[in-house]
Amino acid sequence: MASAQELDLAPPVELQRPLWKSLVYNFRDRFLPDQGPPLYLTSRPINLGMLVEVGELIADSMARPWWRSLLRSLADAVAPEKLPPLEITWEPANAIMPSQALLLTSWSNVIHGPKIFLPDPAKTASAPASPGLARTQPLPALPDAATVAFVYDLERDMLKDLRRSRRRERFLIAIFVGEIIVLLVGAFWHH
Repeated sequence: MASAQELDLAPPVELQRPLWKSLVYNFRDRFLPDQGPPLYLTSRPINLGMLVEVGELIADSMARPWWRSLLRSLADAVAPEKLPPLEITWEPANAIMPSQALLLTSWSNVIHGPKIFLPDPAKTASAPASPGLARTQPLPALPDAATVAFVYDLERDMLKDLRRSRRRERFLIAIFVGEIIVLLVGAFWHH
C-alpha cells in the first residue's frame, strides 16, 4: 500500500483476479449481499437553487400543482402575450437560384480544371471557285503529337474517375436505402 505521501498508480486488485472469480464475486454481491448495519443520514441537503429557464427555482416549479401549469400553457396558446413588432435590421440576400427548389449537382459538374481547347480537324485546301474568293487567312498550325496525346489521356482519366465516382455514389445510395428499409421493417415488425 502507498503511504499518504506516495501516489499509487497501480491498478486495483480486482482487475487482476481471474474472470471466474470475478463472476462468482459479482453473483454473490448481487444475490447474497453482506448485511451491514442500517445507514443513518446525519446531514441535510443544501438548496443549490438550480434555475429553470426563466430564473425560477426548480423547487418552486415542483411545488406548484400540475393543473396550474396546464392552465397557464392553455392560456398562452389561446391568448399569447402581445409583443412589440420586431425591428428588422438586415437586408435580404439576393437569391442565387431563381426557384426555391434545391438543386443537387454531381461534384463532377463543379470541377475547375484547366480549359484545353483542341484544334479543329485540318480542312483540305480546295481550289477557290473564282479568283476573287481566295482565302486570306493562313491555316492554323497543328499542335504537336505529345500535347494532343496528353490532352486525350487527361480526358480519358477524368472520364474514368467520373464513372467510378458515379458508381460509388449509386452504391452508397443503395446501402442507405437498404438501411432505411431495414429500419422501417424492424419498427413495424410485430413478434
